[in-house]
Amino acid sequence: MNNPKNRRRLKDMTIKPKAPYVISKKTGIVTLTKEEKLKKCLKDHKIDQYLMNETTPSQDRKIEGHYFICHKCFVRIRARGRIITAARISKEMKRFTATVNKQMLGKGE
Repeated sequence: MNNPKNRRRLKDMTIKPKAPYVISKKTGIVTLTKEEKLKKCLKDHKIDQYLMNETTPSQDRKIEGHYFICHKCFVRIRARGRIITAARISKEMKRFTATVNKQMLGKGE
């Protein structure tokens, strides 16, 4: 049991977590299980929930397991992430501008 061949064989085995993907311990490559590959791509509202951190850890794993191998979903998540980031920045800029305007108007009176 403790000979080097058995240890090497154990190292090469893949880890199968309770997730829709498999991570090869030897190469570190993430691949989906057959069932997950057959599922449809992610819907926009699921992507938005994921990007706004409104999903559970198990939902996160499913989404990440899918978009790591689906180029189409990966591109969509990046694009929607940029839109959400721009909206957040715009909202913060409006707050900042309103605060500065209040302070400037308050000093002038």
